Amino acid sequence: MKWGLVLLAVILILGFLIIRSDIFTIRSVDIGSEKIVCTNSEKIKNASKLLGQNLFLISTSKVKNAIKKKFLCIKDVALSRIFPNKISIFVSGREGKVLLMTIKKEDATVSASLKDIATPSAERLEADEGLEVDEDGVIFAKKAPTFDLPRIYVHSNLALGQIIPDTIFNALKVLDKVRSYGLDVSISEILDGWFMTYEQLNTPRIIFKLEENLDAQLASLQLILNQAKIDENQLEFIDLRFDKPVLRLAPKKN
Repeated sequence: MKWGLVLLAVILILGFLIIRSDIFTIRSVDIGSEKIVCTNSEKIKNASKLLGQNLFLISTSKVKNAIKKKFLCIKDVALSRIFPNKISIFVSGREGKVLLMTIKKEDATVSASLKDIATPSAERLEADEGLEVDEDGVIFAKKAPTFDLPRIYVHSNLALGQIIPDTIFNALKVLDKVRSYGLDVSISEILDGWFMTYEQLNTPRIIFKLEENLDAQLASLQLILNQAKIDENQLEFIDLRFDKPVLRLAPKKN
């Protein structure tokens, strides 16, 4: 029994010395990346602070969190130990789902008739940049308006690194569903608990009530669109805030 304890102690001491030896001091950090636009490999390597540390004593969770906290555009970090003294890091970026455009507070007024509200103009914006949001609702970058991302105009004070509030998150879900119905919605607005898409070519203006049952409103929209297609009607306006949706059809051409 005594010799067993001595042997165990010797093994533990040898193991400690081996772990703490220079053999396992990290001398190389390889960075791989996918869809990263806010930084580069060298900056990620520096942010990891791994060089010179012991391969066994690093906290992978702390390293991952440090990288994600420093670079908002990074969504996932994978870290692998390569014996005896190397680390491999692979990072993947967030993908923009929508661009949030902030409207000046003094312009956040509601028209008596929502179907008559004009599409937001450049003069109503606080800046030329929007806030890019991914599917998780994380605001991770600033970006000038482009055609590759739909824009939602909001009356909220938002900042990089924030998770968008539930109201905006619900609007994103609605927008995604509406676009899946084949409607090319690129401009919309959240106004006093309502979500409004703006009329464009072959796309009607649609109004949702974000605080109500969105699944029921979306189901009604799908039925309306299907019926309009059967009847060969062109829809100009759909208001889904009421039990009975309000519709306006475009005049039929002779």
